Amino acid sequence: MFKKSKFVFVALAGLLLAGCGGSEVTTSGTGSEDATNKRISLTVWSSLEDLTLQEELAAEFAEDYAYDPETNTNYEFKFYFGDVFVDAQKLITQDITTAADVFVLPDDQIQVLKTAGALAPFRGAFADDIKENYVASAVSSATLDGEIYGYPYTADNGYFLYYNSNYLTAEDVASMDAMMTKLDSIDKKFVMNLKDGWYLPSFFSSTGTLTYDTVTKIQVCDYDNAEGMNNARGFNKLVVDHLVGSESILSSGLTGEIAGFQTKDESGNPVEPTIVAGVSGTWDAAALKVAMGDGYAAAKLPTFTPIDEAGAALEQRQMGSFAGAKIMAVKIQEDAEKLFFAQLLAQYMNSADAQVRRYIDRNYGPANLASLESEEVQADLALQALAAQAPFAMVQSRAVGGTFWDPMAAFGTAVVEQDFGVDGTLATALQEAVAAIVG
Repeated sequence: MFKKSKFVFVALAGLLLAGCGGSEVTTSGTGSEDATNKRISLTVWSSLEDLTLQEELAAEFAEDYAYDPETNTNYEFKFYFGDVFVDAQKLITQDITTAADVFVLPDDQIQVLKTAGALAPFRGAFADDIKENYVASAVSSATLDGEIYGYPYTADNGYFLYYNSNYLTAEDVASMDAMMTKLDSIDKKFVMNLKDGWYLPSFFSSTGTLTYDTVTKIQVCDYDNAEGMNNARGFNKLVVDHLVGSESILSSGLTGEIAGFQTKDESGNPVEPTIVAGVSGTWDAAALKVAMGDGYAAAKLPTFTPIDEAGAALEQRQMGSFAGAKIMAVKIQEDAEKLFFAQLLAQYMNSADAQVRRYIDRNYGPANLASLESEEVQADLALQALAAQAPFAMVQSRAVGGTFWDPMAAFGTAVVEQDFGVDGTLATALQEAVAAIVG
């Protein structure tokens, strides 16, 4: 439809939008002297830290789409950039007319903005592109009631396993049983915050239902059913055998335990680490890479063993996780041509090339499948582990609301401390947690 025009002028000028730092990009195309001339003005919201790259992409977009030979039309594009990422939901729900045409938002805001009538669904070729070329969990984050409401912008909020490959093999970390047996034999530790509600669904999500409606505020959780109890007994046995027993599990946040992974002291002399495996996210990658040196490795979470009511081990189950994404959405438009170009811009700004550049510039985990295959991203072991874990991850914004965290943390604490209260049991602790979660 379109072809590049070499006659494109790009001008940048400082501008303040709604009291926020921003800029303006103006372009003009002259693909043919007798062509019809049109101007398309689009406002884009994203963080100020992303502004330089967004301006570059907008200028490139304008060059690529400056002239449409099929309709003999020159397009002049005017882009206004502003930074209201944090307040996007609040501002848009207060007054939809003030919304940007294209904006980045956390996935947990989609349902509210869709209900407010602010979001344009991506259909046809755009929808096909998103479903075929982006990480499944991020596509799920952008999908509501069968419609897709934006291009996945990042897909790096989640957790997985880090390990030191000088002490553990890939086979060792494939299952909790194998890993803990090895750790017991070499007197090393595994760290995971088992008192944190964010991590505990790892033991329940393979069989349980956990959903949340951000509009109705209805929370569904069935972790206390028969399969959930099998999972809970498996979790409890892991704690009894390896936290209370051999003490090879450390229930703590990995971020605060980086020192335990150190393989060299401040002078560069070799030291023996006390911790050689743990669960966390990409935010700890840089520190762990330094701490573990050439042993630095990462993988999806292992499997674990559920236990039935009679105490028998059941078939291994894959540990799950939460996943979150940022989405580039488009405001609903009355002007069909403007809507097309807004959605085309969202597509362009989230191409494989754009997301690799964003990774290099900002270290954002890409959501585009082709970008994950790039040389730069392939070299990032943490992102590769996160991608491997993605098929077993729940979209956090669709899974839990505010009532989930404290009760689940209380259950984890009861198991870790082996304190279920007077006349309490593992089953009653789980039942009480679920009752508090669903209200």
